[in-house]
Amino acid sequence: MEQASAITLDEFLRANERRNALGRQLRQLHARIDFIATPTVPMPAFAVGQEVPPDQGMRRWHEWAPFSYPFNLTQQPAASLPCGMTTDGLPIGVQLVADQYADASLLNACQSLEGQLTSQWPTLL
Repeated sequence: MEQASAITLDEFLRANERRNALGRQLRQLHARIDFIATPTVPMPAFAVGQEVPPDQGMRRWHEWAPFSYPFNLTQQPAASLPCGMTTDGLPIGVQLVADQYADASLLNACQSLEGQLTSQWPTLL
């Protein structure tokens, strides 16, 4: 609440326009491709109950989750699938992102890929 109350109307409107511009760019991209694939997160899991990983210099969750919140902002469906394990036995995920309102296509793609991704469980890190 404190952070939000410090935002002016002009700042809010500028941020909203940047969000809309990103959404337009991603819709243009999805006119050419069906899905975007990204890591689910850029690092192995860390202890439950912590907002940020220790000793990384981060203060808020969005600093370690750059592959999820942009698609939430642009209202695109996304899903994370398991695709391997770290050498420490922690899960690694791949995220698929579809065009706005293409939820059914995304779920069908995930269903098709899930067995293929988990069949070998490579150790990636």
